[in-house]
Amino acid sequence: MEGTNREAPGGNEDYLKYYDLLKRIGVLDELQHYRNEISNLEEIISQAVELLSKSSIEEVLEVVVQGLMDKFIPSYLTLILQEAGVEGKILVKCYERLREIPPPFEITSLDGYREFFERHPSSISFSLFEYKVPSPGLVEPLRAVEAEILVPVIGMGGVYGLIVFGKKVLGEDYTPQELAYIGRLVGFVSISLQNNIHYRSSIMDFKTGIYNASFFMRRLEEELYRVKRYGGHLGLIILDVDHFKLFNDRYGHLAGDEVLISIARDIKQNLRKGDVAARYGGEEFVVLLPGANRNAAYIVAERVRHSIELMKVYFEDKILHVTVSVGVTSCTRYRLLDPRKLIEEADQALYLSKERGRNRTTVYRKGLLSLAEEYREALLEQVRT
Repeated sequence: MEGTNREAPGGNEDYLKYYDLLKRIGVLDELQHYRNEISNLEEIISQAVELLSKSSIEEVLEVVVQGLMDKFIPSYLTLILQEAGVEGKILVKCYERLREIPPPFEITSLDGYREFFERHPSSISFSLFEYKVPSPGLVEPLRAVEAEILVPVIGMGGVYGLIVFGKKVLGEDYTPQELAYIGRLVGFVSISLQNNIHYRSSIMDFKTGIYNASFFMRRLEEELYRVKRYGGHLGLIILDVDHFKLFNDRYGHLAGDEVLISIARDIKQNLRKGDVAARYGGEEFVVLLPGANRNAAYIVAERVRHSIELMKVYFEDKILHVTVSVGVTSCTRYRLLDPRKLIEEADQALYLSKERGRNRTTVYRKGLLSLAEEYREALLEQVRT
């Protein structure tokens, strides 16, 4: 038979002898089907390994987009997810023909979707979802992305979000093979996203979206070790909201929460890449400045303090203002402190800022004996090198 592959598996002569019969009764077609299935499974396993190695949602989506490009192109691909480490914040990533675009809708809560998929924890067509949940608030946003298939992201903690596949660009229906591929791919995507969410939740402050105190302490220990081994400087800032209790008593705790969120955002905007900001407790924040000496840390602290002083917090029909008091310290390999001691120094400087009238920055001043010892160690180091 011209143009027909008669290659015998393993050189089996019986295969060649009965080739025409096997072809006629459909055995060869069935064999090819299983070969294709094995190839698809090998591909999805390869993608699963890659997905599980990714440490961010953006990297996960890159793998998904690349995988889909080899299969089919949906008009829209949309991820709606509870953002890790930020109270009530929803992350929406939207792709039109696999190119990222701004989301064409806004979703502020996953509650309705979560309630539905906790009762029906499986993929569902949009038409059936629309029939079962005739709520415009849940249905209308999905129309904007030509929803065809909804796949929940489910883990041990329940429903984290959903992935929405739009209609295919060419207008065809999804084949059973494509639906099976989507199911397998999203299963591994769900695991990867859960890993990412759980990790970020373990290191982030849930209310403000910056790092929590335990992660900050680990980073402080790492940076102190780096200074000990390689030299250089390390700056530390502690800041505290002035009269925060009185502010909460006057405007309420929801207003106070909005202030803390705004301060965290403002701090991050005034830092370099590599600096570490964290909520240390209540209305107190800490900032780690690798490579910053005392003067550099003071400049950063003043920039942050002044920015917060000018910050406007919009809450209900009010524009609110707050100030912060700041304490600064630093260390070098010649005056290396343990983490708690370094924080105590910054805390003492913060206390002086409060005592001197608040809304100011104070740098911790070392005693003469400490300065002399630091100077002596620096001279000895120069002699050794």
